[in-house]
Amino acid sequence: MSGFSPEFRLLAACCRWPEDDARAAAIAAAAAGPVDWQQFERLALRHRVVPLAARGIRGRDGVPAEVAARLAERASAEAFQGLALTAETLRLQGLFNAAGLPLTVAKGVPLALLAYGNVGLKTSRDINLLTERACMLPAARLLEANGYRSLVGDDGVLTEAGLEHALAFEKDVSFVHRKNDHIVELHFALARAPQLLPGLAHHIPTQEVLLGTRPIRTLETGAYYAYLCLHGIRHTWGRLKWLTDVNALLRSGAGDVAALHARATAEGIPRLSLVALSLAHEVFGLEVPPVLLAEARRSLPVRMMVASARRSLREWDGSDQWSERSMIRQRLNQLLYLEDAAYVRSMLRMIWADDPDLRGLQSPPGRALGYHLLRVPSWIWRMSRRTLSRKLGRSAK
Repeated sequence: MSGFSPEFRLLAACCRWPEDDARAAAIAAAAAGPVDWQQFERLALRHRVVPLAARGIRGRDGVPAEVAARLAERASAEAFQGLALTAETLRLQGLFNAAGLPLTVAKGVPLALLAYGNVGLKTSRDINLLTERACMLPAARLLEANGYRSLVGDDGVLTEAGLEHALAFEKDVSFVHRKNDHIVELHFALARAPQLLPGLAHHIPTQEVLLGTRPIRTLETGAYYAYLCLHGIRHTWGRLKWLTDVNALLRSGAGDVAALHARATAEGIPRLSLVALSLAHEVFGLEVPPVLLAEARRSLPVRMMVASARRSLREWDGSDQWSERSMIRQRLNQLLYLEDAAYVRSMLRMIWADDPDLRGLQSPPGRALGYHLLRVPSWIWRMSRRTLSRKLGRSAK
């Protein structure tokens, strides 16, 4: 892992899965040199892998007691949160089943069970639910009747106009619980562009994962892998947790690497799978068929996306916010996902129109040019506002 700090290399070693001799040797080798333990702690928080970090350094000589204690305390808190999200996931699945609404739980609890066999090792901040497009409003009403408020629409209620707005620009609508602040992302699609994961747009293959005796309906493993490849690259793999989940899923025995890559290829995202496999091979030592690594090296778009991901993994400015550089890389990466002219044209249009400050702007008939004239100053204003906010936040510390 050339170019990465000693602290990041140690953190990556702690995130290797499963807990075998290779993981123990990687942790021992990474911890042998000088380590800035405060930076290690900050990186564990930044990459949202505290439970694995705390578990990896537990009982190791040379770790400052206060750092180990803080990480252990945070890991316990995140495990408690994981249990709370598990209970809420089961409750919501029961409500949807009783109402006769289709539901698939993506990521979160079922992914933790598939990849780690333990809901306490994966940091989760929200619950991702997938339903059919036509069921979005009934599903929203069900959530609103059970303590949630929509973040789209008026007074916490998702309106038809708010849903149309979301359908035009997003693939989900967010809800937050009025009392316990649980966040639910209610998805009607797994990808915004129709060229991405086209097979999953019409049929979601599912499986049931058991939590004790309680089944949770989730994505079938091949569909999971393809979705995780797309989800990670959408954020330029900027948090280690996303790559950790992919590696753990691949190492769980749930599927053969070559077969899962073939599945991702069938879903139209071979480049994104090659990026994920290249990164997991470099960061975690994942065994990847040499033919796939050679294919990744031959592809210029794949090499560009891998380089972009490495920069995003290293980048950290002391805050938990993405920098403008990361956001620009995200946009540029989207143009490299597919070798398809229609896709690139649609992505360029989406990137140009994807301005939160202008989405609600309804230009008068014949005045659409005004939108495009406002687009550039709006972007400059938003970028300046974010930059100023980060600088003021750092100066206040």
